[in-house]
Amino acid sequence: NRPPLPSAPLLCTKVAPNGDVTLTWDPPIDSLNSFDSYHIYTSANKNGPYTKVDSIFNVTIDTKTLTGLGANANPVYIYLQTRSTCNGKVRMDSDTLQTIKLSVANIGNNQASLVWNAPHKPLLPSTISPYKIYRRYNNVWSTSPIALTTDTFFIDTIAVCNEVVDYRVELDDAKCTSVSSISSDAFSDKVVPDIPQLIVASVNPLTDLANISWHPSYLKDTKGYYVYQYLNGAYTILDTLYGINDTTFTYLASTAKLAPESFAVAAFDSCSNTSPIGNFYTTINLTIIGDVCNGTNNLTWVPYTDFPSGVG
Repeated sequence: NRPPLPSAPLLCTKVAPNGDVTLTWDPPIDSLNSFDSYHIYTSANKNGPYTKVDSIFNVTIDTKTLTGLGANANPVYIYLQTRSTCNGKVRMDSDTLQTIKLSVANIGNNQASLVWNAPHKPLLPSTISPYKIYRRYNNVWSTSPIALTTDTFFIDTIAVCNEVVDYRVELDDAKCTSVSSISSDAFSDKVVPDIPQLIVASVNPLTDLANISWHPSYLKDTKGYYVYQYLNGAYTILDTLYGINDTTFTYLASTAKLAPESFAVAAFDSCSNTSPIGNFYTTINLTIIGDVCNGTNNLTWVPYTDFPSGVG
């Protein structure tokens, strides 16, 4: 009598964009020529009923693509049955795997919520990696994972101006890789950069030109800054600086030697979101009136804005 073959372990399920599923398994060694056939069963529910969708009659085959399963829309439960000829036909079933169904939702604040199911609980002993998350925008998939996790959920922070972003999840086995369905959502960057905080407005004693500096924006997506002059109750843009760390400006048309000048700054990001204009700082204009009779000079100046009295 020939002993029956053990079940062929079902290892991976790869979901195609159209919902087809490619299975990979580990064939048993048929040294006694007792193999009869493989039979693949699927169901929309873990507890069935299951339907036989394909049969294979070559023991060395270890992969099969099943069409029309719709696994891009809903998870599918699959197991592989190995039949042997041994005083009739003996059937040995593999563990049931569930195709990985990924769901992505825009939860605001430039964040995407990703949730998916495990293909098997617990994961198969042959699993060799955490879940790997890939992202696609501008029609280009990330070449390496954007994140690795042992959970079945993840929050991704992404800054795109106005675009649909796709995600997929992968799980490596020693022999193959399970791939989830692709899930997408639309994202639009509405986060406005923080208002730049001025540090100083001063006059260069060598050039008599006004210059200002400010702290860089906290928002890493900041692309640059608009520099304004405040004059007669109105703001006039003087220049645009590019780069989050480009935080100094010299006004080449300055007449700060003759009269005080006021400046303010606003930040903008790569999606043209612009912060409100910050508080203006005014340069100090010093006037000296000599008293020849008493041999003294009288100095008067415009108080510096935004510093408490006595701070210098």
